[in-house]
Amino acid sequence: MVLFRSLFILTMTGFSFAAYSLIRPLFGTFGFEFNTFIKSAGAVLVLGIFVVWLIPMVDLHIGIF
Repeated sequence: MVLFRSLFILTMTGFSFAAYSLIRPLFGTFGFEFNTFIKSAGAVLVLGIFVVWLIPMVDLHIGIF
């Protein structure tokens, strides 16, 4: 179970990193700007909503058995 949860967190971290890396250039700025960071982080959160339903799946098999 610990391995599965660790892999799940690692996968979510990788997804967030990849999404942020691909979304940030779409705002057309270079360097660090707080406004761009907030926009990009918001877009990553919106894109990550579809995987929220996966969180209860971690303990689904325990509930079944």
